[in-house]
Amino acid sequence: MTTLHHAAHSHVSPHHAADDLHGLFFTPTPAEAYEHLSSDATKPSLPLLLVCDHASAVVPAWVGNGSSGSADEQQGIKHKEDQDATHKAPHNTKHGASNNAAPNPHPRPDPDTNALGLSSAVMQTHIAYDLGAEAMTRWLANALNVSAVISRFSRLVVDPNRLPGDADAVPEEADGVVIPANQQLTVAERLRRVERLHEPYHHAITRAMMLHHARHGVYPSIAAIHSCTPCLETDRARGIEQGRPWVYGVLWNHQPTRALAMIDALRIANVGAIGDNQPYSAITGANWTCERHGVAFRADAMAIEVRQDLIHPVTPARIERWGSPLAAAFRTVFG
Repeated sequence: MTTLHHAAHSHVSPHHAADDLHGLFFTPTPAEAYEHLSSDATKPSLPLLLVCDHASAVVPAWVGNGSSGSADEQQGIKHKEDQDATHKAPHNTKHGASNNAAPNPHPRPDPDTNALGLSSAVMQTHIAYDLGAEAMTRWLANALNVSAVISRFSRLVVDPNRLPGDADAVPEEADGVVIPANQQLTVAERLRRVERLHEPYHHAITRAMMLHHARHGVYPSIAAIHSCTPCLETDRARGIEQGRPWVYGVLWNHQPTRALAMIDALRIANVGAIGDNQPYSAITGANWTCERHGVAFRADAMAIEVRQDLIHPVTPARIERWGSPLAAAFRTVFG
């Protein structure tokens, strides 16, 4: 930690400080957790880091009834499950389990279901990931020449935009759909998902923030790119067909100056209704990524919601059409 402090605040040139940080902190981590897009250091950039919490619908094979990975990890989790089993009634053995091993509580009889017990059709809906958000993040990162950190796992496995201890960090249901493998989850399985996916993703954001500081002398602001469905299925079941009229929503809590400036810039662009802490309010805690890193680095942090029917199915024309007003607003606010 002493070396980090020195690199961030001493008079070492930005170039050498960045090299030091890269060597210390950019150690390889599993590709299953995140992807880091670097800006071009030879071109002008903005003091901005993009993140995409819900970019992917991927469910790692080790989740649910998949394998855990390393032998040490497997042994530790098996020990925890054995301990849990000693405090429960005898297991039903109709699935062919021996008396010494617990049967898989979430069998997959349908070959089309994944390790969460969900079909591929369900995994292509908004409950599994933010449709179009990854494409929008990549387009903006390229257009603005800024770095980005993109998740590589479904939020149904573990939601990186929630506190690890929150009940909905590993949701048992989403918009009326039950997630079979998330029912009565053991502490060991929940912890495994946090340690292998949630925390590496957030560590990548921390590294990106520190590398930007080393290169430019300031911590960047954070913009988390999301997309939202025009209408939740639970709302539609109640007869509400268009509950979200906003083309963009800007979510903010602490240090709202730049978020409010983004709202003004988007409204001036006259592209449609702009949500101010809508369709979700960051003040109520639905924006953990921005909370965690905005507070930690005393940086402006906001989430941008783009309505999914505008950018999905993804086409280059759709992404450019709705990415261009965002890029222009970012340049106005951060340029």
